[in-house]
Amino acid sequence: MSASRVIFFPDKIVLSEAELNKVLSIHREGGQRADDGHTVRSPNFPLKKVVRNFILLQVQFKKKEALATMPKSILKHRIHTATGQDAKKIEEALGYNQVRDGFGMDVAEYRKLARLIILEANGMLKEQTAKRPLPAAVAIAANASPPAKRKRKAAAVTPEPPAPANDEEDADGDTLAPLMSAASRKRPKSARRSEFVHTPVPAVAKRTSRRSLQTPMPAAASASVPVLPTTSTLRQPPTKTRSMGYPGPTYTGPDGEGRKSNIYLVAARNSPTSVALRYRELKAAVPDFPGFNLSVLHTLADWGPPEVFSAVQAIRFLNRDAQLDSFLVLVGCGLSNVHMYMEALARQTSHVQFVVLEREDQDPATGFNYGRLRETTSYFLLAYFFPGSDRSGSKLPQRMVRDGATTCLRAASTEELENAIVHTLTEEGDWILDFACRRRELILAAQKSARCGIAIEENADHLADVSAKAHQIARAHTVKYTASNGGNIIRMK
Repeated sequence: MSASRVIFFPDKIVLSEAELNKVLSIHREGGQRADDGHTVRSPNFPLKKVVRNFILLQVQFKKKEALATMPKSILKHRIHTATGQDAKKIEEALGYNQVRDGFGMDVAEYRKLARLIILEANGMLKEQTAKRPLPAAVAIAANASPPAKRKRKAAAVTPEPPAPANDEEDADGDTLAPLMSAASRKRPKSARRSEFVHTPVPAVAKRTSRRSLQTPMPAAASASVPVLPTTSTLRQPPTKTRSMGYPGPTYTGPDGEGRKSNIYLVAARNSPTSVALRYRELKAAVPDFPGFNLSVLHTLADWGPPEVFSAVQAIRFLNRDAQLDSFLVLVGCGLSNVHMYMEALARQTSHVQFVVLEREDQDPATGFNYGRLRETTSYFLLAYFFPGSDRSGSKLPQRMVRDGATTCLRAASTEELENAIVHTLTEEGDWILDFACRRRELILAAQKSARCGIAIEENADHLADVSAKAHQIARAHTVKYTASNGGNIIRMK
């Protein structure tokens, strides 16, 4: 029997040779257990029913996860089938390195790559006259040698007449610059869909590692190095409501000059896919935003490990676009889910610590807790990110927290505890994210301590309460500051 031979039934069931041999084996060995866990009870079991049961088996990957929840694995499998190359080799050919960068291609990029491979396999992908190589995976599909490795994702180039590239938004809300764009000339759809071009983007020099909390930062060199635009800043979106921020004390910058600290309040969804967790949108609203040195995630009641993983991943991508490679993420948790959240973080970094925060004014011994032990502690997980942090046995390149600090922070009140968090995990001039802050005042502690930061909350009433207090602090540190010409709440969808 040839490899291309198939078997047809009246209800359109089609099997390849390998699948047919497996079904016939199950049919011949009546009484043995089939792959779906059901037992074929006798040799007289109808062959057609065996075939139908075999076809209707749910495709599963990675510990029996359902097909509907594994789009990336399916795309990898199909690309491997089409090209004969595994996903790791393709990502390396495109310039991605899991060990070096801590991330690889996401679902949206795999979809675009699969589309390119399909077009190339059908001869519909026209090579541009200029000497610009096709993506490595497409070259592999065409039995050509792959081009040299590239370190950045590709950006779209639209042929004459010029038209802006359309960003595509994937399921998890990350906006990615497309790897290709269709020509805008007037012609049949089939012709328009076939003309895709590709151009590489120069590699971007990353910012230096996070300043050490143990030793002072030396003055920056006089020669400035020009920073090339990333794919996330090639096309700026329409500017949303801008804010001058709520100023705080002046601090000394890396160049030795005095700078004014500022905090910003953003009204946006408390979701891992929130638009406020995208670098491009934040940069448009806060032009001086350089990335978050410390991100505090207050997890919501309906969050689970997937939401925690996605939120931390969004912060990683945001800091990557900001060229910040060393930072901290503090994630709230409880005793019932700490092991699950720990596993979600361990998939992205091997440096995670369990942190206990204790304050004396919490849980007064009245009402429900009358006669019981007072619960004065809350729990967080502190994740450290730096180049190579995902490797087991890796070490921090420098001190990232205050010298001598422990995993248990004690304070007499909420305000003192927030001040302790800010002083333990950051230094003057650092940027802090307070996500899903409600009416918490961690961002105010940052404002008073010459830190910069952004607080994100979807309830505008909660932010209004925080804004009123931020105005008071700003007036204490800035001459002629008034609420009318001062900071305002930035609103994002």
